[in-house]
Formats: sequence, C-alpha cells, structure tokens
Amino acid sequence: MASVVVSARVDEGTRRKAEAAARRAGMSLGSLISGFVSDLATTGKVPDSYTTDRELLRRRRALDTLEEISRSFPVGTPLDTMTRDEFMEEAYGDRD
Repeated sequence: MASVVVSARVDEGTRRKAEAAARRAGMSLGSLISGFVSDLATTGKVPDSYTTDRELLRRRRALDTLEEISRSFPVGTPLDTMTRDEFMEEAYGDRD
C-alpha cells in the first residue's frame, strides 16, 4: 500500500516535549502519530482524551437522559433474593 505524508502544525516547544516523551518510550514521534492514525482508521473512534468539550457535553447529556429514564422504571424485588413462590407471584400475580 502506498504511503502518504500527513502534516500538522504544532508549537515548537510542544513538538520537542512530545519527541522527548516518545524517545523515553523507545519510539519516534512519527511512529506514535502513525499508530494513532492507524488505530483511528481501524476502530473509527477517537479516544476520550481527544474529544472536544462539545462532544463531552453531548455525552453527559445523553447519560443524564438515560439516568432520568431509568429512574422512571418501576422498582421490583431483585430476582436473586426471591423464593420460587415469590417469583411466581411477582411474575404472574394472582391467577384465580
């Protein structure tokens, strides 16, 4: 497969710090960037640490909505604490 060059602008100080961190991990900055791009292409997902505040807010709202919906569900007795007779009563009620 043919390779392409992808470029990005970063602050010089940021680049130096990133290269030093990559070296300490025994890798080059280029190999880390290539790995990130490959993972993104494979999974189709951006790691949570890269999401924007807007995306994080959207996720929090979705979780809040889910919690609100779950609170509206009726609360019953946990099945693992019920006897067979209690389960039958809960599941089928009085069938006379």
